[in-house]
Amino acid sequence: MAIIRVRNGIIHIQWYEPQKKKIRSKSLGLKVTQSNLKKARELAERLQTEITNDNKKRKMIGIVDDSIKVAFEHFLSVNQGKRPRTIEDYLRFYKAFTKKFSEDSPCSLIHKRSLEEWLMEIKRLPMKPNSIHGLAKQAVHFCNFLFEYNYIQVFKVNSSVMPKPVQVQKQIFSDDELKLIFGSVSNMKKNYVLLINLLFYTGLRSTDLLGIERSGVDLKAKTITFYSLKSKMYRTVPFHSELTPLLEDALQESTEGKLLHYANDKNLGKAVSRFLKTLNLKKSGISARTFRKTFITRCRNIFRMDAAIVRELVGHSHKTVMDKHYNEISIDDMRTELEKYKL
Repeated sequence: MAIIRVRNGIIHIQWYEPQKKKIRSKSLGLKVTQSNLKKARELAERLQTEITNDNKKRKMIGIVDDSIKVAFEHFLSVNQGKRPRTIEDYLRFYKAFTKKFSEDSPCSLIHKRSLEEWLMEIKRLPMKPNSIHGLAKQAVHFCNFLFEYNYIQVFKVNSSVMPKPVQVQKQIFSDDELKLIFGSVSNMKKNYVLLINLLFYTGLRSTDLLGIERSGVDLKAKTITFYSLKSKMYRTVPFHSELTPLLEDALQESTEGKLLHYANDKNLGKAVSRFLKTLNLKKSGISARTFRKTFITRCRNIFRMDAAIVRELVGHSHKTVMDKHYNEISIDDMRTELEKYKL
C-alpha cells in the first residue's frame, strides 16, 4: 500500500514495488500543510491503483518474475544449437548489457525507455559502428525471446534509436597478392598448403571446411560431402581439379578423421592472419574470409560463371522462386562451371 511519510517537515511517499521486491520512497518536495497532505494522499492512491492494475495485468498475461540471469540462461539453452560464433556474439552482448542491467535484477527493469537509453549509451562506445550494431541486434533478439516467454511485456524500440550498420568496402585479393600468397605457401607444411588451396578453390566458409571428414572426400566422383553449420544440413559439392593431388596426398596419410587439423574456425582464422602478416599483406579487413569474397568476385566478374551455380557452390541461399523451388543444379553442372575458375 502506498503511504505518506513526513521527514524533516517534508512529505514523502512510500510504496512497495512487486517486480523489484523492494520498498521505494520518494520526496514530493511539499511542506506539511493540510492542502499538501490532501494532494499527497490523492497521489498515493493513484500510484497504488497503478501498481495494483499493473500487477493484475502481469498475472493475467502470465509475466514471469525471474532475474535477467535466469532468463539469459534460458535463452542460451533454447539457442544451444546455434553456431559457436553466434553463441560468442550472445555472450559478448550479455557482458555489455549487464554493465547497465545487473544480472540479478528482475527482467521487469527491461522496458522501452531503459532499453533505448542503453542503445544510446552503446553508440558512444569506442567500437566500430558494425560492432555496436551487432550488440544492438542481439539486444533485440534477446528482448524478442523475453516477449515470447512472458518475461516482460511487449514493446517496440524506436527505429531512430537503433544503431545503424555501415557498408564497408569489400576487400578481395588482387592478382599480384594471389601470386605472392601461392608463391610463398608452397614452402609451408602440407596441412597449411591444403588449407590455403581449399579456401581459394572452393570459396567455402571456414566452418564448412572444418566440417569435412576424410571419409567425405570422394576422389573418384571428385566431390566433397560435409555438414554445414550454417544451413544445418549435409552438402555435396564438386572440388576443383587443382585440388586433386593435394587431396590424394592427404588421404594417403589417413582416411579417417578431419581433413583439416584446427580446433575451431577462430584458430583457423588466426593461422591464416599470421601467414598473411608474414607476407606484409596488412591492408585493413583481410582475413580467411577474404578468400571467400575473392572466389565469389572472380567467379562472377572475371569468369562470368552462372550466378545460381556460384550460390550453390559456396552455400548461399537462392533468392528467386525459380532457383529456389524449380532449378535443380546437378554436380556435373557445378563441376563444369567450377573448372572455368583459374588462379
